[in-house]
Amino acid sequence: MKASVLIKVSSIVAIVLALCSCAMLQQQMGEASIDSYLQGCIYRGVGQGIERDKAVELCECHVDAAIKKSSQQAFLDAAGRLANASKEERLSGMLKNEITLVKGTFKQCKTDLGI
Repeated sequence: MKASVLIKVSSIVAIVLALCSCAMLQQQMGEASIDSYLQGCIYRGVGQGIERDKAVELCECHVDAAIKKSSQQAFLDAAGRLANASKEERLSGMLKNEITLVKGTFKQCKTDLGI
């Protein structure tokens, strides 16, 4: 009887540890994705003639605002869908929420920072 309880408890502990490991890995992947997005955003900003320091400030403002409006995962999902969307999909209205989240926060930060 005691051995079966010990086995069940050990199994539960192993499952909990595995779930925690998955959550930590997912968080690390999300942070890497945010970093990649920021680097791309800064690169595009500099390419459009915004000085690098301002581009960094703008992109960080935009990402922080978008994450506060939704969540890190929702922001990454929306940015990914927009990045892979065709022109027709963008114009059809199917991506209205994604456009509002990603582009809306970008425009608001641009205005707030006077860029």
